[in-house]
This record gives sequence, C-alpha cells and structure tokens, in this order.
Amino acid sequence: MRWINILHFYQPPLSNRDSVIEAAKLSYKRWAKALLSHPQAKITLNFTGCLLEQLLNLGEDELIANWQKLVGRGQVELLGSAYWHALLPKITKEEATYQVAAQEKILAKLFRVSRPSGFFAPELAYSPELLVWLAERGYGYAVVDEIHIGGTLNQPKQLFYQDEGSGMMVAVRQREWSKKYPPEVLMTKENCPELLLTATDGELYGLRHLDIRGNLEKCLANDSVETLTVSEAMALNPHPIASIVAASWESLPSELKAKEPYALWDKRSNKIQQILWSLADLAQQAAIHFKGDSNQEWVLRHLHQGLASCAWWWASNCDFELFSGPAWNPDEIIRGAEQLTRSVRSIMNPRSRPWKLEADKMFCKLQARVWREHWRRWPELK
Repeated sequence: MRWINILHFYQPPLSNRDSVIEAAKLSYKRWAKALLSHPQAKITLNFTGCLLEQLLNLGEDELIANWQKLVGRGQVELLGSAYWHALLPKITKEEATYQVAAQEKILAKLFRVSRPSGFFAPELAYSPELLVWLAERGYGYAVVDEIHIGGTLNQPKQLFYQDEGSGMMVAVRQREWSKKYPPEVLMTKENCPELLLTATDGELYGLRHLDIRGNLEKCLANDSVETLTVSEAMALNPHPIASIVAASWESLPSELKAKEPYALWDKRSNKIQQILWSLADLAQQAAIHFKGDSNQEWVLRHLHQGLASCAWWWASNCDFELFSGPAWNPDEIIRGAEQLTRSVRSIMNPRSRPWKLEADKMFCKLQARVWREHWRRWPELK
C-alpha cells in the first residue's frame, strides 16, 4: 500500500499568538517528531509563508530547524503557494505575483529551495488561466482536487494528469479519503485503495482530530505502508491528458453548473461576501493606482493580510463536520474587511481622498449587514 500525503500548514496572518502556539504544539511539532523518528517516511508540504513568519516572530527556532533538517534529508518535498493565503483566481495579477514571489523568497531563505517543482493554491482554487500562469512561472505540477477533472465527484479517475491548456502536470487529491483521518483509513484498510493520495490541512493531525491511538505514528512505522512524495509517485505513474476546470477543494458539481466555481467564498446570493469582494477590488486597484506612494509598505501590508481567504470563509455560514457550528464569525469577517479598508486609508497621496471615502462607505455597509445578519440568525442571543 502506498500513501502520497500532502499537508497544508496555515494559520491566518492576523492570528493571535496563542492560536499559533497551540497549532505548533499539537500539529507541526508532532509531525516533525514523527518524521524525524521514521526516516523512511515522506510527505509533500505547503508551509504557508505567513505562518513561517509568525513562527519566526514567536521564536520557534527549534521547530523551524527540525523542518529544515527534514527538507535537507529529502523526507519533505516543499510546495509553492500564496504567502498570505489569497484566493488566487479572484485577485489581480499584480497581487498574485507578489504573493507567490513572497512565498518563493521565504522558502529560499529558510530551506534553500529557490522555486519548488509543485504548487498548492490556497483552498486548491484554480482556474485554467492560473495554471497557464504558473506554468509560465516555471512550476512543473499543481495539486488539484478530483473535481477539477471533468467537474465530477465519486467517479473513477487517475491520480496524475497533464493539463491540456497549460502543459502542467497535476496531482489529484482523492476527496473522499482526504475528508477522513487518513492514518485510520490506512490502519483499518477500510476499502482503502492501494495507491492513496490525500491532501488535508496539517492541523487535522492533533489540533482538530485527537488521535489517542497514535495511528499516525503507527502508520509511519508500518512496513506495509510506503510513503512517497508527489514527485516520486508522479514518476512511477501514467499521466493522460485532461482539461482542468475552474473549482476548489470544496466545490460541488451543482455549483460548477451554476458557474460558481468558488461558491464557498464567492456565492452570488451571499451579499456579505460580495461586499467583501467589492472592497477587495477597490483596495487592489487603489494600490495599483497609487503605486510608489510614500507609505506603500503599509498599504501593501494591510492589503495582503486583508486578502486572506478567511474573512470570506467565515461569511459563508456553511456547516462542516469538523466544527461544532456553521462557519460564521462577525469578528473575523470585519477583521478582514478592516485590513482592506486600512490599506486604502494608508495611502498618503492627497488625491486618494475619494478612494478612502468609498472604502469607508463599503466598510460601514458591510458592518451593518454583518450584525443584522448575525442577530437574525441568532435571535436567542438577543
């Protein structure tokens, strides 16, 4: 049995320090310890830049050193991504370039990896145009969800394809198995395929799922389970031609038919999300229009943090099995919107006044709608 395991390590750029410390203790350190104890085990990893920045600021030097050692030993294959976890198909090319380049820079600084072979888009949100751009930038493969192949789920599919439009290779996440706790699947062998490719949040291991039996460590120590990096597995398996459709790792076929490929973060009927996107578009265009502003460092800093996908996720009000309630949090929504507004407010050029007024109007409109929606949904709290 072979396991290709792709992990996504991420904490929002505005996370409080206790949340990052807890995730590091329960998940990131656990994985590092498990891999160091089992030198034959391998994974493929997206270590998001904004998380690496937070860990450095918290003085987690030993943790970083352990991951550097694992990369150096060839146990960990790193992936490119967007530094601040923006939904790449929804932002400007200028911002996408900045975020991807920033991720490449921190990986080169900490791990001496100038540009990884593979790419992990936040939320696995891809469009055909994004794949073409990534190929032009020099990436060899992208991690995608099975719905990207033909827009269907629960259909027999290969694990590797070559995208017809971009020429890029793609590694296909098996959604059914990725939605479970993979080590338990492998240890119980419950209809598990002989070649398993999972892509999950790294926080699933420890922070979100209490593995009291230590199935992760048992799985890595199991001689019948061989772990491979994506590049290793790709070299051993066929890769027919396919056309990748726009979607994310949460997309449903019905949403694709409705032409809403990123519905969890961008649903036409979700007025709060739409105001957020309007504010995001305004902030991005303002940053371009006033490029070279004397306060550009803070203009961009607030913009990058505000574009993290979290605000839209918390505005979705979708229910997930891993959480006790729906994805709804007024504070998180407003926090993201506030960063976008601060980006525009930070522009020093006096001609930016109309832009600032428009951003403030959008922000006030958003706040009013968020709290109206909150009290409508939770009347028992009145």
